[in-house]
Amino acid sequence: MEFAPVEVADFDTRRSKRIAMGMCCGSVCDMQILLSCEALGTNTGRYSRHSKKYAGLASEGIYLLSIGVEAFRSFFRVIADGVGLMIQPLA
Repeated sequence: MEFAPVEVADFDTRRSKRIAMGMCCGSVCDMQILLSCEALGTNTGRYSRHSKKYAGLASEGIYLLSIGVEAFRSFFRVIADGVGLMIQPLA
């Protein structure tokens, strides 16, 4: 259930034999859905009003991505310079 009133979510959870998963409808369901991008703060866009951010990893993700981009640029420079790669055979 998503955005169900607490009373409806509670009624459904108590009357049904299936597992009730809820999102933004109180703590009455058997399980709560939590999106990792919202909880970890990796989203760089708008957050929904019902989300809760426990960490702010968006800036860290951008930093790590920039390191990865630079690593690939270095790799491509090696290839473009004609040096190639020294691949060691597996022992």
